[in-house]
Amino acid sequence: MVLKRHLAGSKFLEKQFGIVSKYSSEQVPVGSVHEKCTVGSDKKDMIAAEEVNYSHSEGKDSKLYSLWKNEIPSLALLTSLYFLQGLPMGLMFGSIPFLLQERASYTQIGIFTLATYPYSLKLLWSPLVDGYYSRRLGRRKTWIIPVQTLSGLSLVLCSKKIESWVENVQVTPLTVMSFLLVLLVATQDIAVDGWALSMLSKTFIGYSSTCQSLGVTCGFFSSFTGFLALSDEYFCNTYIRYFIGGQGALLTLSGMLVLTGILYLCLTIVLIILRREDPPPKSASTAKVSTFFLQLYRLMQLPNLRTLIGVLLLAKIAFAVQDNVYSLKLLERGFRRQDLAFIAIFQLPVQVLGTILIGRWCTGVKPLSPYLLGYKLRLFLIIPCTLIIVLIRNHNRSGYFIWIVILNMLYHIASDVLMFVSMGAYFARISDENIGGTYLTLLNTLQNLGGTWPKLLALLFVDRLTWKYCESQSSSIDMTHEMVCKVWVDGFYLCSFLCLLVGASLMPWIQRRIRYLEALSPESFALDE
Repeated sequence: MVLKRHLAGSKFLEKQFGIVSKYSSEQVPVGSVHEKCTVGSDKKDMIAAEEVNYSHSEGKDSKLYSLWKNEIPSLALLTSLYFLQGLPMGLMFGSIPFLLQERASYTQIGIFTLATYPYSLKLLWSPLVDGYYSRRLGRRKTWIIPVQTLSGLSLVLCSKKIESWVENVQVTPLTVMSFLLVLLVATQDIAVDGWALSMLSKTFIGYSSTCQSLGVTCGFFSSFTGFLALSDEYFCNTYIRYFIGGQGALLTLSGMLVLTGILYLCLTIVLIILRREDPPPKSASTAKVSTFFLQLYRLMQLPNLRTLIGVLLLAKIAFAVQDNVYSLKLLERGFRRQDLAFIAIFQLPVQVLGTILIGRWCTGVKPLSPYLLGYKLRLFLIIPCTLIIVLIRNHNRSGYFIWIVILNMLYHIASDVLMFVSMGAYFARISDENIGGTYLTLLNTLQNLGGTWPKLLALLFVDRLTWKYCESQSSSIDMTHEMVCKVWVDGFYLCSFLCLLVGASLMPWIQRRIRYLEALSPESFALDE
């Protein structure tokens, strides 16, 4: 019975994690083991002795013990580091554009999106992060510790200035400061991506994308949805102040920036004290940064990688309007920020659970199948999302609340869970650990760039294709003049229709390329020695 349990346990591990145990199907049947063990002793004594011997001599060397001893702390650390990335991303990519929307034009918001470009251009300095390091600190901690310290101090010290620039719509200094903060976050991301390839074992390397999606999603939610809810007076008075008393909002923009900076500094201290990084091999050199640029150039010459690059740069054109204008249109139609925050509360548990479940799917023989499913789902959802904007008016927005909840949940499952986790797991599978930071950064940069470069164009075209007539109306009471504009053609609908056409045209090509890529072996993306 003991050996049967061992066999059942090894089968479970092999099915769930791909672990091949010594107690696999290669073992002889239990009955034959009993027969061999009966010579000169009792069968039960021999089986009991085998159990004790296995538990003491082999238990600590098993993959299950390695999972609990080594992998769980590493997975928790990776998730925490990616959570830190999500906090400033939620502020710079979400909260601040929402706050500017109340005061600025789409063009001004489009200019502010330039601050997000370091995250899409981090490939340019990733060889420096891979090539220069201190052996005493570790190859990755050399960059993570100072970058996180500088990020935390900048957020704490500049919090009041950033809040003032947002309130007064000073787009230029706000964009410059945000650009520098995103630059630091992108540098930390390079180091963390490279560390993930060496921190996790080969068996669990595919789960690095699950850690990334889970951490970034929770961080983004905290600084975007959570902040918008806690900074809204109506939401706090209705749902929170009833229990704790008082009046007014619980958090300001400067307060959120300070809190984010403190979290950065605290986790950095924990990282310095509690986590040691394995030293790089003595043969490794910190001076040959040019080697990484040469390898980067050689990577770009790989035909299979060029195919993957084409998919990453073109796939998200179809979603440029939905990703960047849809939420702003809901606010324009009369939805309050607390309404959107309340919607996102439903999304978070679904995204977290979906990320964990899809992570297992992405380790199979078809790791990009979830990506393809997510692409088709997002493309289909353009139609009902656009229709919702057409139907909503200020007086009937509450009637469509439940439909917006459902559409938002489906859209985020398709984009953040299916597409992001699937492609991230594929990146980890094909990346070379020797140039892990550069290789993984190359792939993540191209994926980010695929969603970033259409963003400014979408915002500009929605503004330019909106035709409206404005006239001045005088008030007979206080003799003041007010500009009243009537929209004849809303550019949001035109741009959504164009994006749908582009996405439908690209779908057959993307499907063929995805099936081709997932049939390739990881060795087909490796560089020759």
